[in-house]
Amino acid sequence: MLPNKRVLLVFDGMDENDQSMQLAKYCTLCGPRSRIIITTRNKRVFSMIKVEGFEETISTSSTRIIPYEMKTMHLDHALQLFNKLAFNTNSTPPDLYDLSKEVVELTGGLPLAVEVIGSDLRGQNQAKWISTVKKLKEVPPREVLEKLKISYYTLDDRAQQIYLDIACFFVNKKKTLPMYMWESCGYHPEVTIDVLINKSLIKIVDRDIICMHNLLRDVGRDIVREAADQSRSWCLETAHEKGTENAVALTPRRLGDNFTCKDFAYLTNARFLKLDGGNFVGNFEDIFSKLRWLCWRNCPPELQANNFMLNRLVVLKLSGDIITDKWSGWVKIMVASKLKVLKIARSNSLIKTPCFSEFISLERLVLKGFPNLIQIDHSIGSLERLIYLKIKWCPCLRELPHQIGYLTAVRELILIQSFSIHYLPESIDNLRFLSRLVVEDTGLVELPSAIKGLVDLEYLCLVNCTSLNSLSDAVGELKSLTELDISGTTIKELPHSIYNLKCLTLRINSSKIRAQLMRDSPPLEGIEDCFDSIRLGADWESEPKNLKEAYLENVRQEFWWELSILVYSMIHVSSEDNSMREVPLEKVRQEPLENVQQKSINEVPLERVQQKLMLIYEGLEYGEKQIFLDIASIFSSKKKTDALYIRKGCVLFPKVKIDALVSKSLIKILDHDKVWMHDWVMDFGRKIIREENIEISFEHSRFRYLILVNEMEGTVNHMLGAILMVILNLANLLVASEEFDSWDAATKEDWRN
Repeated sequence: MLPNKRVLLVFDGMDENDQSMQLAKYCTLCGPRSRIIITTRNKRVFSMIKVEGFEETISTSSTRIIPYEMKTMHLDHALQLFNKLAFNTNSTPPDLYDLSKEVVELTGGLPLAVEVIGSDLRGQNQAKWISTVKKLKEVPPREVLEKLKISYYTLDDRAQQIYLDIACFFVNKKKTLPMYMWESCGYHPEVTIDVLINKSLIKIVDRDIICMHNLLRDVGRDIVREAADQSRSWCLETAHEKGTENAVALTPRRLGDNFTCKDFAYLTNARFLKLDGGNFVGNFEDIFSKLRWLCWRNCPPELQANNFMLNRLVVLKLSGDIITDKWSGWVKIMVASKLKVLKIARSNSLIKTPCFSEFISLERLVLKGFPNLIQIDHSIGSLERLIYLKIKWCPCLRELPHQIGYLTAVRELILIQSFSIHYLPESIDNLRFLSRLVVEDTGLVELPSAIKGLVDLEYLCLVNCTSLNSLSDAVGELKSLTELDISGTTIKELPHSIYNLKCLTLRINSSKIRAQLMRDSPPLEGIEDCFDSIRLGADWESEPKNLKEAYLENVRQEFWWELSILVYSMIHVSSEDNSMREVPLEKVRQEPLENVQQKSINEVPLERVQQKLMLIYEGLEYGEKQIFLDIASIFSSKKKTDALYIRKGCVLFPKVKIDALVSKSLIKILDHDKVWMHDWVMDFGRKIIREENIEISFEHSRFRYLILVNEMEGTVNHMLGAILMVILNLANLLVASEEFDSWDAATKEDWRN
């Protein structure tokens, strides 16, 4: 029967081992335009489809798999759901509005949490609400936690340990450093992190930041609190009460606190230790034999402990008034051959860095916040495995040692706020694997000609190097360079060789070059945004174009995108069912401009655009529709604050609604807070207003406004029009009132006219 039927099938909560997946295979036999929705916590379900041949089956039957990641609810949508559950209405009582909004924010937009908490608060007094909000800030509802723990219990031991580490210590932190610790513990983090991502327990954003939903974080911490031996602790007293096997974070109450071996007698298996102040005193033999991570803020100048050997330490982060003469005590910690990461920060007394010759395995070195540092020890050249070097806020440092050129494994070299450095060492050309070079806010006068030896360099940043007046031709020989940032520099012109670089993006914000282009540019509103970056194409003529010509081409394309992106996003549909799907702006920009022009203008009739607009419009929430029609009839090319003032009193959350319209490409917010709507979209909105058949409604108020504006065009400003709309809406409320019903027919007709 299925081949002849158009069906909708929903498989909820599928798992990779679920036998129902076998049934899903046969869904390819369904009739045309059928829909199969599979919900799962595990992204591996889709990879399993490939392995079992499901994908090949559907590819032969003109069927597509479109993964969709569920987003958390917008605040206004979550509040509407909460209102229905807590008050059995769509609106919030004024006296509970602030509390309701706070409760919804604490749920993090998770529908399950909104449902549980909203149902629990139904019919409760204000005191109960206040106590619930206070409790939610500490621990989420037990029902929510238990349901969210389902995914945790499906993890193996290694994944569970990493999940709990993240929940307790690494939410919104870079994953680079903890990866070293997890690798040292044998947790195979590269594979395990992918498992957590596939199960939607974490996300990695901006290439390196670990994100975890607040409720999932609370689930992890709740699991730790409930364990018989609390594996992770935030205070020394709790660790003493329950003991710990894996990690402990300590924060002494006073900076003068000292720690003895007795304080850690039951913590010999700790692998993560975070301190703020204090010192170790006495014999610490075999106390921290498994420690992998030590982070110590406000550490003492001299370590007082004996036998403080951390042979398995891989990450060491120290900040405090460290003195080179007393560095020997710290070297005892760092002789561990496994130390991979060393960060030293914020010492006013450090004049010369310590000797680095003992750190044979070091891969990442950060020196930050040394206002009196004048010399980096030459032993830095012995760090043969170093891949990342960052030096920040060392204003008295005059030069980098020649031995920097010995760091042949380095991939990132970052130098920030070292104002006294005027030149880079010529030996820099030995850094053959260097891909990112950042020299920001320094006294750099010129780049060395040896820079042409950086054959793998992709990103060069010279931001705010105000003494840098020119670039050498050597920059044009960096064949791998894709991005050059000279923002905030006094460079007046680029070397001709730079035009040989294909696909180079040049960033010139707040630079002298930008200022020159601004003086020569036509006086167009919003044109200054086109100056921040320029794409140097690969199709240069035999003689390089000057930068002004490149800029003008850039401006032409930027202004074309303003017109074409909206149309392109509306027509980018599947070939079979014309259903809308979102296309990221960056993906659109990757297409050749000519392709977008052809698709947007030549191949798309206006009727098809109107159809797509209708699909978008019908998918809007009620409040979004109201604001969309307001903008189409009144507020286009006006400041969005005007619309916000009008609609704020209607409890329609106008800012969120406007953001939703922007995300759907129906409007744009330009400079000076102006609302921009494409003429086609505006005509579509006004067409809806005219075609409404309701006798008297908000829509007819807008229709009346349009008629009046057409009659009084050029004499009525937009604020008067907005006031007119409000008056008409108030009149409509009167029409809906009981008093209006008491009027006779003739009076009603006269009033309407």
